[in-house]
Amino acid sequence: MLSRAVRLSCGVANGLRPAKISKSNFQQRANNSSISFNASDLTSKLKQAEATGIWQISEEVADALHSGSPIVALESAITTDGLPYPDNFDTAMELDAISRAAGAIPAHIAVIEGKIRVGLSEGEIYNLSYDTSKSVKLSRRDLGPAIAQKLTGGTTCAATMFIANACGIDIFSTGGLGGVHRNGENTLDISADLTELARTPITLLSAGVKSILDVGRTLEYLETQGVNVVTFGETHDFPAFYTPTSGFSSPWRARNIAEAADLIECQRQLSVSSGTLLAVPIPPEHASEGMQLQGIVDQAVREAEAQGIANRGKEVTPWILDRVRVLSEGRSILSNKALIRNTVSIGSQLAVHRSKANLKSSRSSFVPSLLDTSDGLVGEDTVSSNVQPVTPGSSTVETAAEMEQINAKVSSEPSLLVIGAAALDITTQPDGSIPFVVDSRVTVPGKVNLSLGGVARNVAEAAHRVLTDPTQTGETSPVLLIAPVGGDLFASAIRSGMQMIGMRTEGLYQRAHKTPVCAMHLDNEGELRNGVADMEFEADAEVIQILDSKSPRLVLFDGNLPSSQLTDIIRSCSDRNIPTFFEPTSTSKALKVIPAVQESMTLSQLGEKSPISYLSPNQLELNGLFEEARKSGLMESELWWQTVNNFALGAEFRAQLEQLSRWNNNCFRFLVEDGVAPICVNLLPFFQNIVVKCGPKGAFVASRISAEDASNSRWLSRTVAGTKDYMVAKGRDGRSHVALSVYPIDALTDSQVLNVTGAGDTLVGTIAAGLARDSSVFLDPSKLRATMRIAQIASARTLQSQDAVSPEVSQLTLSETHDMSMLAEEDQL
Repeated sequence: MLSRAVRLSCGVANGLRPAKISKSNFQQRANNSSISFNASDLTSKLKQAEATGIWQISEEVADALHSGSPIVALESAITTDGLPYPDNFDTAMELDAISRAAGAIPAHIAVIEGKIRVGLSEGEIYNLSYDTSKSVKLSRRDLGPAIAQKLTGGTTCAATMFIANACGIDIFSTGGLGGVHRNGENTLDISADLTELARTPITLLSAGVKSILDVGRTLEYLETQGVNVVTFGETHDFPAFYTPTSGFSSPWRARNIAEAADLIECQRQLSVSSGTLLAVPIPPEHASEGMQLQGIVDQAVREAEAQGIANRGKEVTPWILDRVRVLSEGRSILSNKALIRNTVSIGSQLAVHRSKANLKSSRSSFVPSLLDTSDGLVGEDTVSSNVQPVTPGSSTVETAAEMEQINAKVSSEPSLLVIGAAALDITTQPDGSIPFVVDSRVTVPGKVNLSLGGVARNVAEAAHRVLTDPTQTGETSPVLLIAPVGGDLFASAIRSGMQMIGMRTEGLYQRAHKTPVCAMHLDNEGELRNGVADMEFEADAEVIQILDSKSPRLVLFDGNLPSSQLTDIIRSCSDRNIPTFFEPTSTSKALKVIPAVQESMTLSQLGEKSPISYLSPNQLELNGLFEEARKSGLMESELWWQTVNNFALGAEFRAQLEQLSRWNNNCFRFLVEDGVAPICVNLLPFFQNIVVKCGPKGAFVASRISAEDASNSRWLSRTVAGTKDYMVAKGRDGRSHVALSVYPIDALTDSQVLNVTGAGDTLVGTIAAGLARDSSVFLDPSKLRATMRIAQIASARTLQSQDAVSPEVSQLTLSETHDMSMLAEEDQL
């Protein structure tokens, strides 16, 4: 059960609530939709609806309908009849939080004291949950009598679809759809859910149909009625509520949110009047429990038949589900909650995707068809008088060119692919006036912050902010993050947060494990003191599948991935000549790359190119990599010796290095005293370019320029007198060379530093962005100096921010680096 604090924070923390769309943007959407309407008429329609005494739409839902914001309809029968108290209330509030975290508005639908309510408050949901004895279960046929008698009740799928469609809401998430009952061929006991879906243009997401029903005949009935049945996932298996498979198949599948949205939009453009059933299997981690529950379901069905309950219409399902709850000792409730959470999460993401792409169904552009009482009648197909028919050649529908642009955005080829961890970071920091005590065993006043994190995600955000223009809202980001997430609330928060800043989310793939979460405890100065990381990573086939389908200029991956996954990534990129960038993440995780390097090494790679193009360790990670490479025997191979020997580093090199270390008031003495420079040189056969993050001391870069790249290198052409911030050593072949360069930074005062957890990731992301824009950065000292300067500025801004990546990084653009490189040519620092 989520606490009230968690429930509330999930929806509003750190700007995860969707921004309201302005009236001008709303009018623009109206002009592009397949019908025309006046925004002021919506308010008039809502007032007319309330004047009838039948409808009451919450201000939040009305505002969302008016602005075209994403909305997800939620039924109330699960609250009044599906789950016992307090599980019913807790689940309803969890679904509310999940929808909000994804960026959608939850529209709980019910009938309360004779009024159709669309959008319920927490108090109203509590009242429905606490005392269900006076509630009635309402299908479509029951709405009129219930309203006439001023009753309160939970709406079934059929009634919820009817109401949602009338309001212009085209996405509805629920647990399980009704269907043809067993022996239905004789009793004709067929749920009204099916007939309603057959005549309502809405997308209903459920975990298939309840396994207490006749799944085969249900699918046959839906086919006859023209309902599109689609499984959400990699297979065509049709789920059966508690289990991901039923033994039957869906005719279609949608592998991700984008495919599902495209399918729905095509249905809308065809003006298909029937609905779509998007069958979302129960999350994999609950599937094994579902198989056990299926045996209990079968027992409950037999008992219902023996006691004559199986022929009692709408009483059957609640009785069987309650019996399953008793027989399973409550375990079925956990599965019930898991599957409905999953469908609401997917439904909310789908609504957000469609809203962002302006692919709203025509009914969502006016409110609502049922509310037009100009003829004194209330009818489901009544259309408001301001709706105009679409004529051939009309400009009110999306043109082919516009649709091409939309499709291009979805499939746009990224220039930078980032693979690794996306997580939620929870940071705690005591008040500055209170001494930091590790084991005080008390709570202290301070700050708790929830933000998006994960090394790969942080790097991707920094690169995204630098490469995109924040004023161009329609711009597709050239950065794509590939990261695993779970089917949980945390995943919804990550997707929503990324979407809010314009990042792409199609690379977030769902798996059985939970979404990674990291809780960090900072001291008074903002330094990390301890924490807990709940992260599990496996070698997922999805990573290579996505990678192989793209052709980026650079692939960056972090140390959270397993060694076997690193090997696969390096091999895939090597086969296609795509440069690679490894961010070690931590000292222990960094070591996982050594087996991958060993397996990737070949004579041709070591002859000209190292297995990995770029490496970005701090000093501790660098030392750890060196020791691991030495212990593994990498530095005893003939190949390593041939490569290092070709560097031809002798007395002159040592003298130059000594001079470099003393530059800028001995700022870089650690290059010699701590052995940083020699370690880097020894690792260059494995990593072509090494960027060492040296904290407040700045950064150090060691690069191995191959004979192949020598003709494009400008390191040897730089002969300006007085240059002290870099050195170059020619190889024995006269063409290849090793370049070492240093990059000091302006120190920040302690009061300026808020936290240091994302500064390194921001630096790396900005460098990667520079490489994605211009692959020759490390071949030109001026370009590298300018890129490093921008990266250090970005890193400093993150140090002064509570976020993992400072929003102010968006103010920096790599277009500045060209001007900065020209200035660098003149002043040589």
